[in-house]
Amino acid sequence: MDSSIRGCPLTAERTFKSRGFWSDAWRRFRGYKLGMAGLATVVLLLFVALFAPALANDQPLVCRYEGILFFPAVVDTLRNIPLADKIIRKDRPFRLASFDFKAEFRPERGDWALWTPIPYGPREIVTEPLLSPSTGHWLGTDQSGRDVLSRMIHGTGVSMRVGFISAGFAVSIGLLLGSIAGYAGKWADMLISRLIEIVQSIPPFFLILAVLAWLPPRIEYVMIVIGLTRWVATARYVRGEFLRLRETDYASAAKSMGLSTPRIVVRHLLPNALAPVLVSATFLISTAILIEAGLSWLGFGVQPPNPSWGTILR
Repeated sequence: MDSSIRGCPLTAERTFKSRGFWSDAWRRFRGYKLGMAGLATVVLLLFVALFAPALANDQPLVCRYEGILFFPAVVDTLRNIPLADKIIRKDRPFRLASFDFKAEFRPERGDWALWTPIPYGPREIVTEPLLSPSTGHWLGTDQSGRDVLSRMIHGTGVSMRVGFISAGFAVSIGLLLGSIAGYAGKWADMLISRLIEIVQSIPPFFLILAVLAWLPPRIEYVMIVIGLTRWVATARYVRGEFLRLRETDYASAAKSMGLSTPRIVVRHLLPNALAPVLVSATFLISTAILIEAGLSWLGFGVQPPNPSWGTILR
């Protein structure tokens, strides 16, 4: 046989590369218009949450004050990145809580400022209370005279953090307990299944209220409690998938090759059990946002004057 012909199958074998699970999932997801519209909405909300200080602030993006250039809103935006506030500090006097740039602004001495699109802070009392929407205040003002649109923009960050962190916490617990119950079986499955039934039998919102009644009203406790009470659905889905997958041929082949249990679970079974988990996680995010809004409306979540969607409703 000719050498060039003999080399064709080998060359094709070398050049072929699998797209992988996530690449294939993204390729299929792009075909759903409603799914892409939902993704665009989430990306927009994340953008608003991250760049909230650059969109609505009582301090300018860039200004000249007493002959010196400052970038207070830009620095606030950078400090909005997780852990960046430990490294980046605002310059004096803008980092002082008592400093009011609008009151200290003097154009006659050469001061100038480039303001954010909404030139009001979420806690700033700007005018009379309960004004109707106008060109100065697009969504009006609240009962204290604060701009509602500015508070909604900054409240987006609170809701996004609560939604994603709480859902991530709940999914992690559900993945751990569900995989143990589904793969180990026997007494581990029995104990975890009974725990799932106990938690599921208690109305989650009232369970959250009961726990938060003993804790200070802080957003960190709200995220932890929501995560601790919303993992049940994920655990049930993962358990059911593992009960099915552990009997498949590739799981048996992995066992016969002497692979360790953690490697079989993490490398082979868990990726094939993620489809219902990802669907459940999207509902967990929206549920956590609604729960936080309800708790803040009842006074157990974010406390005034800090902005959140729940306190705005309240």
